[in-house]
This record gives sequence, structure tokens and C-alpha cells, in this order.
Amino acid sequence: MNDAENLTLTTKLSITPELSWTPAQVHAACSLYNINSPTVKYSRLLVLGCGGGDELLSIAMAYPFASIVGIDLITEGNEIQQQKLMVHAPANLKLYALSVEQILGLEDKGWDYVVIHNTFSYLNRQVSSALLQHLGGLLANNGVILFQWASLPGAAHLDTLRDALQIYSSQVTSLEMQLARAKLMLASLSLASNSLAMREELNKSERLSDTLFAHHYLESSRDSEYLVEFHSRINNLGLCYVGDIDTASELPESYELKIGELHAALGEKQQKVLLQQNLDLLTYRPGRFSILTSEKNAEKVSLLPLRSEFQKMRFAGSFRRTASDDRNVYSSLAGHDGLKVATTDEVTLAVLDLLGDAWPRSVTFEQIVFHCEIVGTQDAEDNRSAIENILWTLFLKRLPTLHICKGLDVYSTDEDLHVHVLSSVTAQLAANPQAVWLINGWGERVRLTEAERRQLLTPIVVESESWAVLDSLCFKGLLNAGGVGWKHFLQEMIRCCPPTAISKMASALFLYSSDESAFGFMTNEQRKADKVKNVAEFVEDDVELTNEQLQVIRNYTLRGQYSKAYDVACSLLEGSTNTGAKEYFLCGLAKRIGDYDTALVRLSRALSYHSTSLFLYSELAFAFVSCKYHWQAWRLASSILRCNKKSSPEWYLLASIHYDFKRFEQSEYCARKAFGLAPESKLITTLLGGALCEQTKLDEGIAFLRKGIKKKETDYSLMTGLAFILSHSAEASLEDILEIHYDYGKQVMKWAHAQDFSGYIERDKDPERKLRIGFVSGDFRDRHPVGFFFSPIWHSLDRGKCELFAYSNIPASHENEGTLRFKATADHWRNVRHISDLEMAEMIKLDEIDILVDLSGYTSDHRLPVFALKPAPIQISWVGYHATTGLEAMDYYATIFPVKKSADLESQFTEKLIYMYLPKNFDQTGENVDVNTLPAFSNRYFTFGSFNRTNKLNNRVFDAWTAVLKRVPDSRMIVCNMPKVVWKDVASQFNQRGIDSSRFELRELADMNTYLKYHHDVDLLLDTFPFTGGTVTSHAAWMGVPTVSFAGETLVSRQGAAIMYSLGLPQFVAENVDEYVNIAVQWADNKQELNKIRQSLRSRMNIQSDTKQQIGNMVEEMFRTCWKIYCDGKQPESFSIGELPNI
Repeated sequence: MNDAENLTLTTKLSITPELSWTPAQVHAACSLYNINSPTVKYSRLLVLGCGGGDELLSIAMAYPFASIVGIDLITEGNEIQQQKLMVHAPANLKLYALSVEQILGLEDKGWDYVVIHNTFSYLNRQVSSALLQHLGGLLANNGVILFQWASLPGAAHLDTLRDALQIYSSQVTSLEMQLARAKLMLASLSLASNSLAMREELNKSERLSDTLFAHHYLESSRDSEYLVEFHSRINNLGLCYVGDIDTASELPESYELKIGELHAALGEKQQKVLLQQNLDLLTYRPGRFSILTSEKNAEKVSLLPLRSEFQKMRFAGSFRRTASDDRNVYSSLAGHDGLKVATTDEVTLAVLDLLGDAWPRSVTFEQIVFHCEIVGTQDAEDNRSAIENILWTLFLKRLPTLHICKGLDVYSTDEDLHVHVLSSVTAQLAANPQAVWLINGWGERVRLTEAERRQLLTPIVVESESWAVLDSLCFKGLLNAGGVGWKHFLQEMIRCCPPTAISKMASALFLYSSDESAFGFMTNEQRKADKVKNVAEFVEDDVELTNEQLQVIRNYTLRGQYSKAYDVACSLLEGSTNTGAKEYFLCGLAKRIGDYDTALVRLSRALSYHSTSLFLYSELAFAFVSCKYHWQAWRLASSILRCNKKSSPEWYLLASIHYDFKRFEQSEYCARKAFGLAPESKLITTLLGGALCEQTKLDEGIAFLRKGIKKKETDYSLMTGLAFILSHSAEASLEDILEIHYDYGKQVMKWAHAQDFSGYIERDKDPERKLRIGFVSGDFRDRHPVGFFFSPIWHSLDRGKCELFAYSNIPASHENEGTLRFKATADHWRNVRHISDLEMAEMIKLDEIDILVDLSGYTSDHRLPVFALKPAPIQISWVGYHATTGLEAMDYYATIFPVKKSADLESQFTEKLIYMYLPKNFDQTGENVDVNTLPAFSNRYFTFGSFNRTNKLNNRVFDAWTAVLKRVPDSRMIVCNMPKVVWKDVASQFNQRGIDSSRFELRELADMNTYLKYHHDVDLLLDTFPFTGGTVTSHAAWMGVPTVSFAGETLVSRQGAAIMYSLGLPQFVAENVDEYVNIAVQWADNKQELNKIRQSLRSRMNIQSDTKQQIGNMVEEMFRTCWKIYCDGKQPESFSIGELPNI
């Protein structure tokens, strides 16, 4: 963040009576003005205007070695309140009620800080000058005065008000009547003007005694003054102007941009008082709280607050992220006062997050630099500069919950090993048990609830019932402890907190469990003393289960009865000693049943017993991803990497998160880091290859994936990713593509034959009986190609004829409402994400599945090794992948798009082909975006488009596209679904071929609604090849936009053409690239016909109830045909279902 404009503030209305100063604030402000005021810890403070003394009680308790004297005007009647408070006051606090004459008679010298405010700010200029001159002479060396006064032009209304009150009250002679009439006039003016300033003046006047009211309003003349006048006055008193306690208010940048520009235009750059006077005039400032010092220090005072001092400061703030119910975390935070701070800058958010983790303690500039490095994007030097800019910008925003101090704050000096109520809070409650507001250690007034009051008066015991109240008290800064005390407290809190608070607790616990080398709050000695066992050791040593009990649990696990295994384990471990091992053991079982929320809670409890274990923090980060807490996972993984840049799992996790959110450049960077540390990792290798391929680095990605396959017998799992990517490459031959598929099939079958698995059990071969059909997929969800094409099939199947089993391998982070819909409509739902291939095969065998259907092929989250084990008599690959699995155990491959029977095509499959000719098979329900008229009519130029993935682009595609654009001179092209990281390369491809940048537009991936609306700007899509569009071609047709495509050698190269055939649009299908170009050019000249097609396409795709029944009948016929062939004892054979469209 470079300037204050990138930060926005929103707030709720609040009536919190904030303190206007604290000793730490004054000390820090003096440093920013280059005045080395005395350290607060051992200082002498004289405060005029202390009222009943409650503010000073808090300060005296916070600084027990300081000497504090508070004085209020005797006329204000606060003596009794002061006396009551002094019963509970520490010895370093004295309170008095004196007259001005008595104060002017004080002779005690050596005051470090003198504060004149509240009631004393109502005294007229003559009296205040006398006080300033006298008290200035009592200051210690480098001592300062803090003086509150009304400044012009903003306070001009006070002089007008005073005139009005004096005129109205002068109609009577007695003081009593004058006061009554003046107060009546003040109330009337407040109601009549509806002015906030007038209402505030009325509220303040009600707290004044009659004597001070008369002095201020009835006996004084004009007392407000301009800064230049004030400066002249204090110079005559032997004092000099330092600056305002609200230091940021003296900088034009802290106001709106217009103020800064106007202020700069006025000049006076080297004249301190004139600079501020101009700013007062521009902002109509009504008052100041000025820091003054002896005139002998005048030459030391800086012109403006010194930014260079910021790196010497400490910072604190009660900021917490705002989150939604759907587990999204917003780019905004709020303090306990409700003020929200919003920004899109990652480093700024990291700074505010860190302050929230450390709260109520402060952190140094160096701590912020370390903990706010955005891992993988910035070096340390750049980070220091960014942090300084951010802290300065936050300072300019004058956030009330952002605190700056020089030296340790009152929280950071505590060394108690247990969390306790802040001593100043205890004293305040003792003085006033019914207090509604309390002052915390940062001088903030916070409001108490009754539950909080009760908790403050009782011993602190962390339980589920008390967690929320204790968390709120922490948030309000009313509790304190030493660094180790906070660590112990957070360990207890994370055991009792709700799942939504685990991230906040874990991040704070990480900070308080880190030693000085990681810029945490533990000393190196404390860290060494906090020994932690290796996880494997503490599970083995500390889980209180006998070998026999462990075997019982293992047996349930092997049979796939994970819920039973978890329940039995919970029962056996109930009442056992909890050292974290029990929680970690149960976490593993909870993962098995796919209960990721429970697993997260269990893991966080295990961490609470071993809070210095980086391994458990790493496990927790991965658990966050499983529960869709992506931001929390990213933040925790980043924290680990700052401590250990050589931790490959965290680099992999960051790369995965970046990949999922289409940030492929960052994903590549992190994946390379992970690969450099763990080149043997198949997961890392696959991820890196994928990240490269998504950035038009297809050849590099393919080469990288090949590099990972060092030994086919063991690295066959990498072959699926390579095979999938090869099908995108224009350079790969059909032989290359088939070879990798066959190699994978051969190796996975070799693995399967080596397993101790007996295969399926033959059941009743009645050809007409109800079939048990299992579907295996990692994509049971909405907004995914499998969901779009399989959903109509799933919902059309007759449950009376088929019993449906869903074996879901979907990562928890990818589940959505579609997952819930599939789960609710399945006869049996099995979560198989965390079980082995052998265990899953056993489960399918026990489920007695007749036909097992693979919906993934070689795409991510497939379970093809399970199919190699042959747990079902009939196995079909379908929908998710348009090529052979290479498995001899896979009986059939069923097409999802209509293609002609072809011996050449069948030769590319180890399976027998089932040619499915479904009438319609694309589900676009729920998206309500209308089809528009052909945009060429209003644009007066023709627009081609592409919505295919980046890794489908290649030189042959760009050659064809540019040929089309050259033959249609006024045409444009929109290329969507392009991450920004590839924009430069894509633009270069067009430019190198002679297409000016004005003729094409690149757009990023968007949400579904926006993506569909993009079609309103496109007249005709141009397909990619050899990997043609399937989902994007169907979406385009739904939006009325046909696609020019042509069929290649492979099935995947024919899907675009097949969709056009199925919609009755063979005129958009080419036999070769030249014809592809000609067809595109011809349609650019046939706009009327193209618009007619546009308006009719959606009706061709709509699935009506009769169509749904037809789909169900055809799919059931496919299953029944496979079953009859099996029942007859025949080998699988190719067949077709339905009528082939006109191809």
C-alpha cells in the first residue's frame, strides 16, 4: 500500500467516551517531534482537570513507579468522589480539589508531564496564561505540558454562542436567573440548530458547576484564538509549541486529498506554526490538545512528525478479521470498538492480523517485518520499506484502536505465568463495582456486560461455558499475563473454542510459542525448556490403548467401518489422560470418515498440548484446507515458512491454494520451491507441471512431468497427469499419447496383481434383477464439467431399477451445494477420500456392486488403481475423461458425445466402446442469464471469441485465429478465461502474426454469472485443437453462440464437433484447418442466419421431463446390456445406444 487512499474505514455509531491522552501516547508523540521527554515509568505527572480521578487510578496502577498528582477545580464538587477513590488508590496517586489561586501557589518542581484539560480548558485566557507560565517554571528538564484549548476557525461558534447567552441572560440581574436563562438559551439553540457541535457543547456544559459555567459563558469575552495567536501567547510565557497530541492531525496527508493539495498550494513549507495555521483554516479545526515545552528546547522541535522515528516504535491494536457464515474471510478487520478497516493490500492485512494476534501486547517494527513477509513474493529489504509505508499510512488514518508507544507498554512488562485481570481494572472495579465503563491498559474506555463483570470478579477458569466471555475480555484488553502466561492461556482457550475461532487462537498461539529467533514472545531459554515429543513417539507412547484394543479398531478400519472404528476408539479412550496423543489419534480416525470439522477440532486440541511443534501446525494448515478455511491455511503455512524456508509441505500447500484460486504464477513459484526441497515428491512434481501448463508453458510442463517419472514401476501415478497434458499438445503424436496411457495401465495392473485381493464375488446373474451401480468420482459437485454433464444422467436414473452408490473422492475444500445434492439423492454415499485403494476395493466388494463406473479417468482425484483390483464384475469409464484408461480390468469406455463408430477410434482404447447417443446431456439449471441479439448488429463489427483454458492454446491455434482475423478485416476477438500472468504471452502471439492489440481483448476468469454474460459480446466461438472445447462449447450454445470446430484423430479432439452435431449444426464443423478458417469467415458474412441460430440454441438444449425420462431409459439400457453380456458369460463387446445424429 503506497498511500492512505487504499485504506477505507467504516464504523458504527458509538458513544464511547474515549480518553484524549495517555502517558505512553504523550511520550511517543514527543519522540515523533524530536523531543526526548522523560520515560513514563519513573516520571512525575501533574494532571489538572482530573475530575473524580478514575482515569488517573488506571494510570497509577499501570505505572507503579511513577508519581501522579491529580487536581480538579474545587468549584466542581468532586472531593467526595476523590475521597472514595483514594480508599482503593495506590500510594503513588494523590488527588486534590484546589482553587486556581492555590495551584498558582504550588512550588514543587521537577514535573515531567503536566496535563491541563477538561474543566481547566474552560478557564479564560488570562487565567490559563497564568497557569501555563507558573507550571512551565515547575517543569523538569525536557518536561512537557499538554494543554487543551479551543482553536479558530472551528471554535468560532463558541464565541457566537457566548454572545447569545450573555445577551439573553443580561435581561435579569440575579446570577441565579442569569444562569437559568443562559442554560435555557443553550438548550434552545442546540435543538434549533440541529448541530452536532452545539449538542456536544450542551452535553459538556451540563457537567460544569454553576461557577465554572458563569465564568466560561457569562463572564468571559472571546477566548478562542488562532494558532498563530496562541503561539505568540505561549512564547511570551517562556514556552514553545511542539505539536498536537494527535500527531497525525498535523500532517495534510491525514485528510482528504483535496486538503493536501490546497495546503501545498499555500506554501509556508519551513514555518511550523504557519503550516499548522493554514491546515487549521482548511479543516476548520475546532480545538487542539497541544504539547508545549520550555523555550530552551525550541531548536530541537521538528517541523513535522518524524517518519524516521517509526522504526523505533512499538505498535498494538485489537484487530480481528471479519468473516461470513460460508467460511469466507473478508479483506477487512475490526477492533473492539466496531471500527472496520478494509484494504486489498496483503501486507497491510498481514500487519493488522499480527497486531490482533499479539493483542493486548505491542510488537516491535522488527517483529512486524518478520511476521508480515508475504512468503514467496518479497525479499526482506523490500518488506521493510513496505512495512514502514503501511504503518505510516495507518498512522495517518488516525485509527482509535491503533496504539503507538516508545518502549515497553504496560502489558509487555508483565511476567506473570498465569492470565489475570489487569491490576488497574481490579482497582477500578473495587472503587466502583457497578462501573459501566472501564479503562484498559491502552487508555481505551470499554463497556462491560454483566457476564463480563461477573467474570472479572471471579477466578479465571477456561471452560467451554466461559470461553466467549474470556475471549471478549481479551479483545477489550482487560486481561494480562507474561508471554508464557499468555501461551498457557491460549493453549487452554484453543481446547474449548468453537471451530470458527481455531484459526485466530492458533495464529496467536504460534506467535506466543515462538522464541526470539522467530520474533515471538518466548525467550530462547523458555523455548528450550518446552520440550515436545516427535508426534509418532507421543502417539505410540501416550495413547492409552492395549494392543488388543488397537487391533479391534484396525479391524473395523480395514472393513471400511470407519464410523464404528471412531466410536469404539472414543469409547475406549474416554476418561484417559489427555496429553494430545489421544486427540491426534482420534483426528486420524475422523479424517477416515470424512468428518473434517471434527478432525480439525481434534487436531487443534492436540496442538494445544504441544504448541511448539511445527509439525502439528503444518498438519493444522492442511486440515484448514480440508474444511475450506483457505485463508487460515495460507496464513498458518506462511507463518511456518517464515520460521523454516526449507519446509516443503508448506510450499506445496501454498502452491495448491494459489493453483485452486487460479494464481498460477504464484503457484509455480511455490511449487518450484517445494520441488527444490523434495524433488522425489510426486504430488509436488505433478502440481508444478500443472502450474506450468496453465501459463502457456505446455512444453516445459510436459518436460517437467516426464522428469518426475524416473521409474515406471513406482512412479506410474505421475503418468496420468502427463497423459492428460499430452492430449493438449499439438506437438505430441497419437503414438506418444497412447504409449503413456498403455504404460500407465500396464504398471497399475502389475501393482494390482501383487496385492492380496481376491476380486469381486459372483452374485445372482439374473439379467432382469435390480442392479447395484457404483459411481466413483472426485467431482461430485456443481460448477465442474463432470457435474454439468453427469447431473442430468444421475437425476434421470430410476431408483426402482438401480440402487445407486456414490464413492466420493472429492477434497473437502471442493465440496459445494452440488455435493450435498448428490449425497441426498444417492442410495448410499461413501466418502473414500482418506482410505487406501485396497481398502476402497474391499468396501466396493462388500457393497456387492454389479457395475462400477469411473467418472474421472486421468483427471485429478481419480481412483483408477481401485478399478485395476477389479472389485466389481463390470467396470465402465465414462464422462470425466475422453481417452482410454489403459487398464485391462476396465471393460468398457462409454462416450458422452455422439461420435461415429470407427475402427481407428476403437484401436485407441483397451476398453470396448459404448457409443452413447443421448438426446441432451448438459445441465445449466440455476443460471438465469438471457440470450441477447447478435452483438455484431449494434457493434458494426464482427466479434470472434474463445473461452477455452490456457493450456489448450498452441501455435497452430494462433495461426488459424489470426488467419480468420486477417480475412475479416474489421473483426475483433475476445479471449476469456486467461489468467493475467499469460496476457503478455498471448498478446505477443497475436502481435507476432500481424494482429494489432486494438483487435483483441483478454479477460480473466470470472464467476459463472459474469462468464455467461461475456457471451453477450461474442458473435461466434473459435475452437481450440487438438484439445477441443466440451464444457465451454456447451455453455456457449446455452448462451446462443455456436462454435466452429473440427474433428481430429482422438476422441478429445472430436468433442467440439460432436456437440455441434448433437445440436443439429453440422455446418459449423470442419474437416481440416483450412475449412475451419473458411467456415468462420463465411459466418461473419451471414449475420442474419447466425442470429436466428442464436435465438434457437437454448431451446435445443433445454431438458424437459420427457427428455429426462428418455435419458434415464437409455442409460439404464446401457447398464442392462452390459449386465446381460456378463450374465451370458460373454466377453465385453462394443455396442451403441440411441440414434446417431446426422454426422
